[in-house]
Amino acid sequence: MMHRVLTLVVPLIAAFTLSGCIAGGRTTVKFDDTLYPVSLSPTVFGSDGELLRPDGHETVGTLKIDRRAWSLVWGAVPTRKSTDLSNEINAQIDAAEGHAVVNLKMMARHCVGNYVIPLTLLPFYPGCVKLKIRGDIIREK
Repeated sequence: MMHRVLTLVVPLIAAFTLSGCIAGGRTTVKFDDTLYPVSLSPTVFGSDGELLRPDGHETVGTLKIDRRAWSLVWGAVPTRKSTDLSNEINAQIDAAEGHAVVNLKMMARHCVGNYVIPLTLLPFYPGCVKLKIRGDIIREK
């Protein structure tokens, strides 16, 4: 009986260990209530409704937001379904006296705790992902 259990358990543990970290975080990033345009590209529509090209605006600041998202059950059950960054984006644009964000970048990286094997094999061990959001805050010329 013990031989049968070991025959099943050892390959599973080896597979989990060799697959790297199995803990992780998950969330949906939202900007639903942002009062200003946010674009992944270097262009955005201006106040006249026309496309505002890079030569039609000046950079007045950098949007910087760092967050962590946590999950359980190997990333399948997020502790927060979504992360709305609208208020923080609005505050940073207001502080820079800007009109929009362009060149938005979102990066996600594993937290150090995701590499703590064998704890990551436990379904209730919290996994984490570090979110890094950056962009250029601009103002129309």
